[in-house]
Amino acid sequence: MNARRLLLILITGVLLFSSAFGKKEDGNFPDFTCESSKGETITEDYIRANDIRIIIYGTPKSLKRNRDKLDRILACIQTMHLDEQLLYIVNFSNFPGILRNQIKRNMEQNSIELGIKIYADWNGFISKGIAESSGKGDVSVYIIGKHHELEERITDLSSETITAKIIELQTQTRE
Repeated sequence: MNARRLLLILITGVLLFSSAFGKKEDGNFPDFTCESSKGETITEDYIRANDIRIIIYGTPKSLKRNRDKLDRILACIQTMHLDEQLLYIVNFSNFPGILRNQIKRNMEQNSIELGIKIYADWNGFISKGIAESSGKGDVSVYIIGKHHELEERITDLSSETITAKIIELQTQTRE
């Protein structure tokens, strides 16, 4: 195989990986619709309009399994006054629609307990758009860049990794 053909295969692989990760061609967050416990819906435009910089995303099972780590991450975000730039989304796409009202009540209770607004991804739009390549059942923390592009996905929920990113975001916010 000659070098030109190898390079072409490599470039094609990178392009396929990029699209599997879910970034739209313009680098923005993929299309999605999520709903709060009160029934208000948000789309990817919400990220730009509200200067969202951190998205926590996972299934109920994975979020529960990582609750201690997530509590420390949320405390750090709130201490650094970045909670207005946080979007917390739960993937409920595997749950039957008949459970929606009960799920919304639980979301409202958890929102109050955690001091944040929680949104439901009923159709798995985000999972299909960006999380699919991340492996099933992971909790992902997505960092959104200054220009509202998907900058980084973090699955290492250790406090040092996330805290360093949050400090970096806080510094960027002040600039």
